[in-house]
Amino acid sequence: MDTTKTDSPVRIEVSMDTSIPDKRELIAPGEVIAERILDMLDEPDGSDRAWRAKIFRQLPKRFAKVVADEYKENYMFDGRQKANLKLLEHHERCAQGDIPLNASDDELAAMAKRLAREFRQIICIYHTDIELTVIHLWKKAKQIGVRPPSPDDPRIHKRHPGTADG
Repeated sequence: MDTTKTDSPVRIEVSMDTSIPDKRELIAPGEVIAERILDMLDEPDGSDRAWRAKIFRQLPKRFAKVVADEYKENYMFDGRQKANLKLLEHHERCAQGDIPLNASDDELAAMAKRLAREFRQIICIYHTDIELTVIHLWKKAKQIGVRPPSPDDPRIHKRHPGTADG
């Protein structure tokens, strides 16, 4: 029998890290709303859910609900693949725009002021050539994802400088 005694005490370390947040706090509101709507879909595995989560977490709640409802309808009537393709189309279209979907009112106001300033600069630069001005304004509008009105739209009327409507 070994009667050797050690003078060093046994040390047990217990992690006291309490900084890990509740898992529910890590999920974005858009993702939560979407998964509540899509929770009952008959999926073969969890890969679609994980893939969808990456898209829905980027959407504000108001958009996530509409897109999730559409996804569910597409899934039920057209199948999983078509629903995923349609969701991917939404995601790509949103990613192309210069206006973030989750922008705050202050961010939108600042962006609107910046864009108005850019449009005024275009008008100042090309003011002597109305056709060139319209072309540049049209291009700028398309660049930021805004569909300009058709010049043939009967609701649009020409303004004439120096008159009551100009």
